Amino acid sequence: MSSEQRRTYSVTSLTATDSWTHAQNLPGWQHIYEQIKRGPYEGLFTFAWLGPIQLIYERVSGPGVYRGRAWEGARIFSCFEKGHSWLNGQAIPDHSLVNWRWDGIDHVIMRDTAEGILMAVDEGWLVNQLSKCNATLFHFDNVRPKFGYRDPAFTQAFASESKEILRRLATDPTILDDPQSRLAAQKGVEDLLLGTLKFGVSASQPLPRPSTRAYIVDRAMQYIEAAMHDSVSVLDLCGAVRVCPRTLVYSFRSQLGVSPCRYLLATRLNRVYRDLRNSSSQVPIRQMAARWGFWHMGRFATYYRETFGERPSDTRRRAKTTRKRGLPVERMSWRTASSHASVVS
Repeated sequence: MSSEQRRTYSVTSLTATDSWTHAQNLPGWQHIYEQIKRGPYEGLFTFAWLGPIQLIYERVSGPGVYRGRAWEGARIFSCFEKGHSWLNGQAIPDHSLVNWRWDGIDHVIMRDTAEGILMAVDEGWLVNQLSKCNATLFHFDNVRPKFGYRDPAFTQAFASESKEILRRLATDPTILDDPQSRLAAQKGVEDLLLGTLKFGVSASQPLPRPSTRAYIVDRAMQYIEAAMHDSVSVLDLCGAVRVCPRTLVYSFRSQLGVSPCRYLLATRLNRVYRDLRNSSSQVPIRQMAARWGFWHMGRFATYYRETFGERPSDTRRRAKTTRKRGLPVERMSWRTASSHASVVS
């Protein structure tokens, strides 16, 4: 985290009706969301920058896949309140307290509507703060997710208090205009975090081993990512993962709520969608679709409209308008993005 970010104090609440915009609504993070099922989509971020801490509430309306990472140097503490979710193929029970390093996750699967609280903290600052209070027992040596909880009521209280802090700040953003008030708000979050570490994360345990079905889906997703530029069939997946079609279908429906065919289709559609949003050239839509395995343009147009609620030409036109207005477009580099929040010296 830069010295400029450490002086950042702001609060924002943003909603989105498509997965691409939802990802863009959280500054500092480099990530994407992919919508799996057809139909309406809604995402909400309410977040506050409090110096070295970013406090986030998120709600997503339907199934999807998340890939990406937080800003470099962050340690993330998260409480998944609702929704069947998997981190890196490992099931996360509701009201679980999870922590990982900024680059510690590959993907998150959201089975249905999901919501949760995240706290991203500058790890160097946090270790320094803990050393000041002789909390030498906290060593954040895990890159990958770990979780720990003794009582669900504890994690619920952590989530409830975090949301209340965000609610107050969002209701009266002028709190952050006054140096003393914003420092008090930051200290309140620090106290909440210290209590979390004391009673939860200090007793953290590795996440449970993934179930067989989660393992199968995780392996299949890895294969799809590696071979996406080629035509991938369900049988290809069965051969790569070494399971029969029935087992593959059952595993996907259990973990994602969709068949392998639907997941493959959604993944390819999302690739075309991102190409249309990012490309400033006039590459024909047919050529973009073909790049991701669509050869029947009539079916492609139907699938696209059912999933995203608009025609491919509408997406391209909207992206062109966005670029003309100078609004940000998606960038898939993993370097830390500069925050758009106001900086208070």
